[in-house]
Amino acid sequence: MYAVLKNLMLPGEIKTQKFETVISKLKDYYCPKQLVISERYKFNSRKQKEGESVNDFIIELRRLASSCKFDAFLDQALRDRLVASLSDDIMVRKLLAEPSALSFDSACKTVMDMDTVRKNTAVMHERVEAETLSIRQKFKNQSSKLQSHKHEDVSSKAIQKKKYVGERNSSHGNACGRCGRKSHSKSECPAKDWVCFNCSKKGHTSHMCRNNKKSVNNVEINNVFSNALKTTVCINDITFLDFEVDSGAAVTLLPMNVYNAELSGFLLQPSEVRLITANWKSMKTMGRDWLDIVNPLWRSQIVCTKQVEVLVVNDRSVEKFKVKYPKVFSNNVEPIKVFEATIVLKENVVPVFLRAYDVPYAIRDQVIKELNALESQGIITKVSHSQWASPIVCVPRKNGKIRLCVDLKVTVNRYVEMDYYPLPKIDDIFNSLSGCKYFCVLDLTNAYLQLSVADSCKHLLTVNTHVGLYCFNRLCFGLKSAPPIFQSVMDSVVRGIPRVAAYLDDVVVGGANLDECKRHLGSVLSRFEKYNIKINTEKCHFFKESIDYLGYRLNGSGLYPNPEKVDAIKNAPVPVNVTQLKSYLGLLNYYHTFLSLSSLSDVMEPLLSLTRKKSEWNWSSKCERAFIKTKDLIAEKSCLVLYNSNLPLVVATDSSSYNIGAVLSHIIDDREHPIMFASTTLSETEKRYMTDHEPLKQIFNPSKSIPQLSAARLQRWAIILAAYNYEIVFKKGECNSNADGLSRLPLESKESVDNECCLVSVVASFEEKLLTFKNIEQETCLDDILVKVVGCLNNGWPHFSQLNDELKPFYKNRLKLSLESGCILFGNRVVIPKRLQVQVLDILHKGHPGIVRCKLLARSYVWWPTIEVDILKYVQSCMPCQVNQYDKIKKIYAPLPETSQTWMRLHLDLFDAQQCKFLILIDDYSKWIEVWLMQSTDTKSVVDKLKSCFACFGLPAIVLADKEPPFNSENFKQFLLKNNIKYMNSPPYNPTSNGLAERGVQTIKKYLLKNVVAGCPPGKEVMKDKLLGCLSNYRNTPCTTTQVAPAELMFKFRTRTQLSWLIPKSKVQLDLNTPVTREFSIDDKVLIKKNFINKKGYTWELGRVTKKIGSVVYLVKVNEKIRKVHLNQMRKSYLANHLHSPKSLSVCEDLSFSNLGSHSNNTTNINDTLGTKLTTRRYPERERKAPDRYQP
Repeated sequence: MYAVLKNLMLPGEIKTQKFETVISKLKDYYCPKQLVISERYKFNSRKQKEGESVNDFIIELRRLASSCKFDAFLDQALRDRLVASLSDDIMVRKLLAEPSALSFDSACKTVMDMDTVRKNTAVMHERVEAETLSIRQKFKNQSSKLQSHKHEDVSSKAIQKKKYVGERNSSHGNACGRCGRKSHSKSECPAKDWVCFNCSKKGHTSHMCRNNKKSVNNVEINNVFSNALKTTVCINDITFLDFEVDSGAAVTLLPMNVYNAELSGFLLQPSEVRLITANWKSMKTMGRDWLDIVNPLWRSQIVCTKQVEVLVVNDRSVEKFKVKYPKVFSNNVEPIKVFEATIVLKENVVPVFLRAYDVPYAIRDQVIKELNALESQGIITKVSHSQWASPIVCVPRKNGKIRLCVDLKVTVNRYVEMDYYPLPKIDDIFNSLSGCKYFCVLDLTNAYLQLSVADSCKHLLTVNTHVGLYCFNRLCFGLKSAPPIFQSVMDSVVRGIPRVAAYLDDVVVGGANLDECKRHLGSVLSRFEKYNIKINTEKCHFFKESIDYLGYRLNGSGLYPNPEKVDAIKNAPVPVNVTQLKSYLGLLNYYHTFLSLSSLSDVMEPLLSLTRKKSEWNWSSKCERAFIKTKDLIAEKSCLVLYNSNLPLVVATDSSSYNIGAVLSHIIDDREHPIMFASTTLSETEKRYMTDHEPLKQIFNPSKSIPQLSAARLQRWAIILAAYNYEIVFKKGECNSNADGLSRLPLESKESVDNECCLVSVVASFEEKLLTFKNIEQETCLDDILVKVVGCLNNGWPHFSQLNDELKPFYKNRLKLSLESGCILFGNRVVIPKRLQVQVLDILHKGHPGIVRCKLLARSYVWWPTIEVDILKYVQSCMPCQVNQYDKIKKIYAPLPETSQTWMRLHLDLFDAQQCKFLILIDDYSKWIEVWLMQSTDTKSVVDKLKSCFACFGLPAIVLADKEPPFNSENFKQFLLKNNIKYMNSPPYNPTSNGLAERGVQTIKKYLLKNVVAGCPPGKEVMKDKLLGCLSNYRNTPCTTTQVAPAELMFKFRTRTQLSWLIPKSKVQLDLNTPVTREFSIDDKVLIKKNFINKKGYTWELGRVTKKIGSVVYLVKVNEKIRKVHLNQMRKSYLANHLHSPKSLSVCEDLSFSNLGSHSNNTTNINDTLGTKLTTRRYPERERKAPDRYQP
């Protein structure tokens, strides 16, 4: 302690310190302060350990809670922790069934009583367990006695003596049916509130439980097989001997001591298998006795020739490779070593620079975050200029993030030279895996992004974003030459490793046995670590006996077609009408030449008979047999062909109103031979997608850019297709019968969730809780009328006469109704359930707008059949609106001329309201209102407010105000005069001349007065807050005069408000204001700015462009010398073609040509010819020749 104290007192000495200081230092060191957060974390993390008694656990909880400072919350905290941490589920259920006012002491008493009952029950069962041990001992003694008779072929049968213990119910008599005692009746039994340990139900004890009653039998075995059949078992390279083979056993058991000694390195997984011994249930087992009866010599016919391999695939199996090759399994973003991609362009290519696509404001932050992440990882680099630029497309991911894809279709892909490195053939890949029994499939992480691009090619992969240009340092997805480039790299990496093949980023490893597969996998991972290649563990498969690879199923027996190829045919449902049957017959006719049956028409006759005129639909057994037989014909191997990378591919697709079908085929001898069939049922969301036919030729056209306003799902498909060479061809329905048949015979499919769901929400105010689309979805399910509407939308509408009056308004508008995220949409407006209509009316009337303005606002967001009438009644019943209603008297006045644009004429006025002074400004065109709460109304205060306003919106042309101070002051007039603003004033006692300002004053006063009537206390701070709310509501609510919101007219777009959450924007506007860049071509004549002559001008020299070396940099030949010149130092020369080498042109403030001299013998002095003013021809001088005369 002295050493500790000495160190605590440094740099001082102990003898110089006071006693209180020494004690304080020691207390701080040996008794540190406890952190409440840390102590509560220990308390909340405490759970009942295995083998820990309930009493010990309760005591430990009390000890931990003593330092948590729960104070008044202590009892509840202890109770909640006890319930949440008990390991016995029966106790937890018992406590959860108690009333909510359960105290900690009551909970402790309950669980302690249950623990006591359980212990007593265990004592009662000790006798049964003792009998079981006796049986095992007898079994062991009998087995040891018979060890000397190993070679006997026939043994006597086991003699079993069953001692009947007796059924439990026989001894009950008139006993209680709950607990079994005779001292009380069933209604008075205390066990009526107990929970049974057997069935977990309340009202009886376990030994009186009627569920799964079991009889206990004693079994004595007098004789067993002494010569057990054994084999060698190998579990993950660990060999065991003397495993007994018992064909009658359902499971194989391993003693715990063997596991601890030999298999402790493997993690045990929880098992759901429940094993019941003979003590609890009588089971009739045959074991191996039946073999002696069937074949007494069965042992001599069994020869164990090889050991049995048992593959236990768990995390520890792969963990060894993760530890040995950490770089391969890491998230490191470093590129692949040694190799890099080179992009070769065709000759005489003109660079293509495309502007950036507009990014929605809602995801701009995500885009910037993703760009910053890619830049920090070294995948992209920000650049200031580039001759090439491709736009990016933002595709949402399922996890809510976005993926940035590059649209290279009309930029690099159009001019890139294809790398003709061949992709591996399917036959070659599977030939290298011949004889393998175990397989591993490795998937590379962001495969293309691991491969670096050569420095000379990086500028070709420049992307244009809303925040500038970025250059890809790695190979990006979407480049046409990327697959062969990456395939060549992977072939070089895995070359020389046996039984390994790579197809792009999918690498398959095989082995004839488990050891060989592991050796090959280790070789591949070692090679990957050498070249710094990373794999995605989540998508990898290790040590599988069967894998699906490249559309085939591969296992130890060989290569098989993937059954999913023909699932669309084999599982096709029976046609239910003539239309579906005709589509199926069209599919048969399309492939009839490939079918192996010559008399196909005879087989199809029962089906054809149903399609004839005046034939009734009767699907008979003959039709069923013909349908099944024809399906087998299409799905058999004689019709299908194997994929061949050297043959052209065709994907034929078609869709019906409820299903889509597709066929993948090869073109062989100008005929389509099917490879694979596919069919799926559309989900309810997909059924509402817009169906395109010929427009898809333009949307997915490989030579055109992705339409910026297309749906996100179309953009994703376009990005995927960008990596392929393809052509889109439109075929009519009668010529597309193969896909048409599949589209009308749907397979069952799960409902898919569209990631692009509409967000529908209604906002009350900044202070109130949001009314979101979740609330609307919940209330829609509870609304009787809307539930019927949803049913009609899903299943079809009945006849109008069969509908009740409540559904008829929906029927009339049925073409405008749709379902989205559980809500009904009326066009772009959400249908409000009955219970939420009043709440929505409150939102619409927020700020007390009039009837017309409320209706205009509602028409943008919400709908129900009686919404117009409900708005009228609601506004008319609004007390603040009715009390402050103005008397509408028509007055005659001469209107001011209408303005043609915003901020041309402004109306000013001052007014008082609620003991406060205000300055109001209104734009005549947009009806935009600005209101300021004024401390003073002198000229300086008013001018200061106008200056700040003009700084934001610019100077107006006219300002209209009355002749009252301060508008009639000289300073005010001078302020307007200096800014070239015309001042107009209205005549005295005629406020209608400035009627727009007076109407604005009326609107603001009415709002403030209504809020006071509604209970808002007066005051400047409150008034300022309410004024901001008034302006926000007014500016974003459509005006009755213009039918458009003032903010929309003012800024040319609809500003973001609380109601904007109702329907999200799915389209973005194109920015067409991109400036045109000046460019010069080779051999263009230009004038080059030389340098300063004096402070007034520059010197220009005539030159010729020889090469363009950058987006704004050129090489120009001037006086037989090559100069590098910036675009800003060049301008087009319009001098005559024969002026090849003029002297420098001096260009000053007044252009003078006095220094121009003669250029050649064929030219005269420019000053002599042009005088003091030089004029040049825009085009070369015409060369005139003498006409040819007619000579007879």
